[in-house]
Amino acid sequence: MEDERKRREQLERRLNELVAENKHNRKLAEEAERGSTIRAELQRLGVVKIDLAFKAVKDDIARTEDGRLVALGIADRCR
Repeated sequence: MEDERKRREQLERRLNELVAENKHNRKLAEEAERGSTIRAELQRLGVVKIDLAFKAVKDDIARTEDGRLVALGIADRCR
């Protein structure tokens, strides 16, 4: 009985660790995809110094509820 409880607690801890790890990995993947999409758009627009432009605009790009990436205006940043 005690062994079963300990095993269940251990499995629950491991499951929680895996959920947290999955959430972290998903966030990293989303950030990488976001960066790639922004860089591709900068390249499509003919920007020569993509890395410099990316650094300049990356904080002004946000994801909408439906998953689209949009540029924030001044009013959006003040909220």
